[in-house]
Amino acid sequence: MTPKKRWTVRRLVVAACFIVVYVLLDRSTVSFQIWTEISAWYPPTGLALAALIGLGWRYAPVILMAEYISSIVNYHLAVHSYSFLAGNIEFIVVYTVAAVVLRRVVKIDWHLRSMRDVAWLLLIAICSSCVVAFVGTKFLQADHLIPAQGYSLAVMNWWVGDAVAIGSIVPFCLIYVVPGLRRFLGYSENGVAAEQAIRKVGRHELRGFRRTLESGLFAASIVAVLWAALSGRFSSGDEMFYLLFPPLIVVAVRRGLRGATAAILALDTGIILALQLYPRSSGELTLLQFLMLILSLAGLVLGALISERDESEQRLSEEEARMRLLLESTGEAIYGVNNKGEWTFCNHALLRLLGYGSQQELLGRNIHDVMHHTRRDGTPYPREECSQLRELAAGKEIHVNEELLWRADGSSFEAEIWSHPLVEGGVRLGSVVTFIDITERKKAQRALEQAKEDAEAANRAKSDFLANMSHEIRTPMNGILGMTTLALETNLDAEQRDYLSMVKSSGESLLTLLNDILDLSKIEAGKLGLDVADMSVENCIEDALEPLALKAQQKGIELVWNIGRDIPKSGARRLDAVATGVY
Repeated sequence: MTPKKRWTVRRLVVAACFIVVYVLLDRSTVSFQIWTEISAWYPPTGLALAALIGLGWRYAPVILMAEYISSIVNYHLAVHSYSFLAGNIEFIVVYTVAAVVLRRVVKIDWHLRSMRDVAWLLLIAICSSCVVAFVGTKFLQADHLIPAQGYSLAVMNWWVGDAVAIGSIVPFCLIYVVPGLRRFLGYSENGVAAEQAIRKVGRHELRGFRRTLESGLFAASIVAVLWAALSGRFSSGDEMFYLLFPPLIVVAVRRGLRGATAAILALDTGIILALQLYPRSSGELTLLQFLMLILSLAGLVLGALISERDESEQRLSEEEARMRLLLESTGEAIYGVNNKGEWTFCNHALLRLLGYGSQQELLGRNIHDVMHHTRRDGTPYPREECSQLRELAAGKEIHVNEELLWRADGSSFEAEIWSHPLVEGGVRLGSVVTFIDITERKKAQRALEQAKEDAEAANRAKSDFLANMSHEIRTPMNGILGMTTLALETNLDAEQRDYLSMVKSSGESLLTLLNDILDLSKIEAGKLGLDVADMSVENCIEDALEPLALKAQQKGIELVWNIGRDIPKSGARRLDAVATGVY
């Protein structure tokens, strides 16, 4: 079987079961008729409206079919009568419109989660039942089933009977029956609605065996008060009807709207069953109708208020848990203080940093006395001299890069602190303060500073070494250059003179290099001065290539250099061409 066929079969089965239950419920009201076809209460009304709200307006044809069958089987109405032809259609149309208004216009949550949902449901549904009663009684009067002089009272009995059914059957079905039916029929719901549909047991409700025992006590108390109020042993009328309210109130307070709807249905059903054992006159049934309506409305309102309170408490508890999780998951120490500087809350990171076991050891104490009581030199730090307390009391924002804080064991550590005022409705309630332990950061800073000092010392030693070596090397170099100059002044052949000239040129280049090293030391010391002097590009190139001439000659390589014609032979300040070598 395909999924589509499976859902179709399920919906047909549910529709058939609905018709059967509807007809049986209608049959159960025949013996409680105050007027012809007007019963003390009419549960099919509640069942029909619950189906229209929970399953949708498309369920109206099924309800109309159930109405037609009930009219024939239970009341033997003629098919051509006004009540059969128009009354049943009017019943379906009015309640279908009411269901559409509730779902599409007012947009109640059909799970009935708030007082708003219950209030709109009761208002629109009871107003709709009033319309149905007015028009439906007219059809009964047209069929000569109700006398003209009894029209107003019949309308009231019809309306109250439907209102009682709406107040007991509709909430019970929407809360307990419809969610399961929608899942069985494959009706889709978005993720949020499906998640909200999960029932949450209130924090004050019992669980497990104790809950079962409590439910048994509730049931026993309902049976007891029904017997006491309706058996006639303690009163001849309805004077003892007030006894039905205490168990309903207790159930509503303990179980909220879910418990209240179950208790209301149990009480109303119990009243109807008790009337089988202890029959009442039509006049007494009319009064009993109003008492049942008051009972249903009171229970629903109280249950809705309790459920809404529980829902608010649940949301508040979840928000508190979420905030607590955020506070506990951070590595920063966070705490709150009032305007007097006293602890109001703190997280576990703070307890861990300060070495305390629980919040109770800190709450209510002054923060200065706990962790800021001693100066760096070990002398006491009076509270009245604490600048942080003054700024906190003034509601100022605080950011301290380095502050000494003390742990519970008497040890201290460096911390960085931030503080922000806590304001609500223009009233300053205190401040929220965070701090972190910067001991490791301070150690890293000191290590970095030490490394910097060591590097600077090594650099100075290097510079000193280079300067000393340059001075030491210049002395023998000057001797070499002097002797070479003297040798060039003697009688030498051309080859010897070239060699010595090359030695002198290389020595002068080395001396220039030593001078540059000294200039580097002057640069590091910030003492280097710049002089503007003329230069000869030709001489620079010649001096650069001269040391290479011997090697080139040994390898049979000719060194050739050239310089642009627009470059002056001396005094050039800008190079427009460079030397080229041909190898």
